[in-house]
Amino acid sequence: MRAPISAAWLLKGHCDCAGQDRSNTTTVAIRAPLCEALGRPRDGLQIANYSVGPQLKHTFWWREGSTDDAETQFVATISRKHPVLSLGLSVEKGLEGKGFDPRSI
Repeated sequence: MRAPISAAWLLKGHCDCAGQDRSNTTTVAIRAPLCEALGRPRDGLQIANYSVGPQLKHTFWWREGSTDDAETQFVATISRKHPVLSLGLSVEKGLEGKGFDPRSI
């Protein structure tokens, strides 16, 4: 059984995950088909969220690795001001290292 996704979350401005079975939360239920589609093991994507707190989350990420600065990740976010759910793929790439001068690009 899949964890519930509620349209009421859009009006609240956050995902209300209270009372969900911790082994089958909404985020875990979303991770499974993403991993399958990418040919990864069922736990091949890490789940991160914002904001800090036990239940009132409005942004979730599914990404490889455990770094907070993942280069590629799937994202779902609910606007706190408007009843809008945004889904997408975030690709971030930066250049790092000592002596790097961004003006050299």
